Amino acid sequence: MKWIKTFFERASKPKMEREYVYINQDGSARELTNDERAYLAEEFHPCDGGRPYIKSRYASTDGWGSLSGFLHRGALPEHLLVEASNQNYKPAASDFHQEMIDDGEKVGDTVTRNADGSVTITPNPALPAAERFEKLRAIQLERQRDRERLARHSKG
Repeated sequence: MKWIKTFFERASKPKMEREYVYINQDGSARELTNDERAYLAEEFHPCDGGRPYIKSRYASTDGWGSLSGFLHRGALPEHLLVEASNQNYKPAASDFHQEMIDDGEKVGDTVTRNADGSVTITPNPALPAAERFEKLRAIQLERQRDRERLARHSKG
């Protein structure tokens, strides 16, 4: 049971945020931005969905199937060079609620804005669930690639 305690401690707040790098979707690695270091230094409850995704090994993927995520330097393959990051990059605040609505509309879901301010999204009945997932996955991965491109150090 000690491994469970270790897992949750690591997931709630990684120690020594300088010991981590960011792995991009394409498998390349870069140094963390100042904002990412601050994010890793925050305290999170182990079950908080907003906590950082800390990869257990280089080849680990997230729920969308992306290689992206924070990785301890000790788990980097020896041949992999760590690129600089754009320290001026500040991620725009995301409105995840609105993104979910926009993404649903993009795949043809029915979006109903209710009188009480809530929103109901009904999956597109003409779209098989696996195809819908793949379309939503593509949207999410493109959004992630855009953030990763901006966080890379520009050469020149």
